[in-house]
Amino acid sequence: MSVNILMATDGSGEATTAMHTAARVTGPERRNFTLLCVAPSYPKPRRGGRRREDYERRILSEITHILSGAQTDLGGRATTVSLVAEIGSPAAVIVAKAEDYDLTVIGPKGIGAAPGEG
Repeated sequence: MSVNILMATDGSGEATTAMHTAARVTGPERRNFTLLCVAPSYPKPRRGGRRREDYERRILSEITHILSGAQTDLGGRATTVSLVAEIGSPAAVIVAKAEDYDLTVIGPKGIGAAPGEG
């Protein structure tokens, strides 16, 4: 039997602990991990504000770094690992994707949570 696990990560120590716990408690079954990192959408421009393209390029680079680190931390605890990067409301993206998995794992709160998120 295989277990499909959605692991939402922000690269924090709490998220890494949650990921290791999920790998441990799912036992010897085939574990298919999808590592998901969601960055908040581009904020509305402020006076002298940032450009959306620059923000998305920078944030996607950070997400890629977080996901690569999570994949390394997971090590051989997974049968397969998929990496997914998204920009949007972290809570909304996680909830929407969770329907397709047997288990969804999250840490206590995102380290980069915007006010009202996380």
